[in-house]
Amino acid sequence: MSLNSYYYNTYGKQLDDILPLNHYIRLMLEKHKLRQKDMAAHLGMKAPQISRLCTKKKTSYKTLRRLAEYFDKDYETIVKMAIKAGMIW
Repeated sequence: MSLNSYYYNTYGKQLDDILPLNHYIRLMLEKHKLRQKDMAAHLGMKAPQISRLCTKKKTSYKTLRRLAEYFDKDYETIVKMAIKAGMIW
């Protein structure tokens, strides 16, 4: 079983109360008055990568792990948010 199949089978039906990841990122940036550039610098990424996350582009599990650490959230919660937004393969 692939990693994607595992996550979709495990979390696919538990997404009603989960915010899509792209919305969550935008809300956190606004709430903390940060720019995408600031977040990217902290994560060791480039600003266009953060912009792609904000527009629901596909991302990797490695990036999701970085985001979980950045937002101090449980990794599985971030994965659920990404699944809801359709951002993982």
